[in-house]
Amino acid sequence: METLTKPVAVLLSIEDNDGNSIEQNKKILLYTFGNGYVSESLQLATGTYQLAQFMVLDADNKVIYATPVEGSELAQYVNDPLPIEFVVSDDGTTLVTPQVLAVDADNTPENFGYVRFSFEVVTPLPRLTQIKVFEGGLSYATHMLDYTYSNNGLDEVKFYYCYPDEQNCNTSAWYKFEYYPDGRIKGRYLYDAITGNVVETDIYEYEGILTKKINHYYDQYNTSNAVEFFYDQNNKLTHSTLSSGYSSENSNYRLSEYTHNEDGSITEHVYLDGLNKDGLRFIFTYTFDQYNTPSLYNTGIAEWVMFPVNKNVASITLKEIYQAGDPPPDCSTNQAYQYNALGLPESYVTSNPENCYLGFMDGTVVQYFYNQ
Repeated sequence: METLTKPVAVLLSIEDNDGNSIEQNKKILLYTFGNGYVSESLQLATGTYQLAQFMVLDADNKVIYATPVEGSELAQYVNDPLPIEFVVSDDGTTLVTPQVLAVDADNTPENFGYVRFSFEVVTPLPRLTQIKVFEGGLSYATHMLDYTYSNNGLDEVKFYYCYPDEQNCNTSAWYKFEYYPDGRIKGRYLYDAITGNVVETDIYEYEGILTKKINHYYDQYNTSNAVEFFYDQNNKLTHSTLSSGYSSENSNYRLSEYTHNEDGSITEHVYLDGLNKDGLRFIFTYTFDQYNTPSLYNTGIAEWVMFPVNKNVASITLKEIYQAGDPPPDCSTNQAYQYNALGLPESYVTSNPENCYLGFMDGTVVQYFYNQ
């Protein structure tokens, strides 16, 4: 057996209890501690996880030790083969100590239960930089949104209103984003263009990888709403509830309900009246092309433009119902999407023949622009 070199890092993968990837091939440095080694800390949200891959690397990024996977040829030589379950709590640091075996020249990844991979160099997708809205088929953009990014992701979205042309645009408001160390959104802050002050704040809470609650504050935290999200045993979003700071009862009631396909894609989103417990407000109906399921769907008219769908959604139809029990008005609006060669949304056209007050006027064109 060849002489092993000094360990300098570990390469690991972590999944949640449902097999969703939390960290994939994460490289963490090792430090000498007496006769052993300790690694850098890895920050995770509270919850239960599975250590799915664990390899020790030398300075040349060569695998010199590895923990075998259950069912593999070498799994019999360790007490607890992968995956190894561990729990992250609020109480302190969680220590995970997997047993490893030395890797020699005769070993293959399959001996340890790992799949042998090749790789392909791909070009990162361009980022969305601007959206233009040509309302009612006008030749100039009436609204524009500019997107800027930080190392964490989306940093700021600025809203502009333009009249009588695109050379005369004024900032109406902007969003700023704050992130947790693991990359999840922590807060979203709406700034007023006149005062420059924060006028609305969204603070996100999570349960594992799922968004559990969004606390929405108005007027610098003087009044607040809270939207809580509920999922079934397969982590499919079923409904949300709203607790309103404007309500004297401050009671929870249904805000949105979701219907799914068998594959988990959302086909219908029923949005209830936030201040009238008996009133249905809007019904979003999603249709899909051959890509089948949306990765991002919108939950309100104000955010239709701000967060575009991806290539999976062929169209979105919105219908308004004024009160529960009232017959639906003969009025709906439809968004039909077009995509570029990379599968990113390029534009959509609104069909709203009655010009109902649902989103945009008939014939409105929304265009998306990306960096190179």
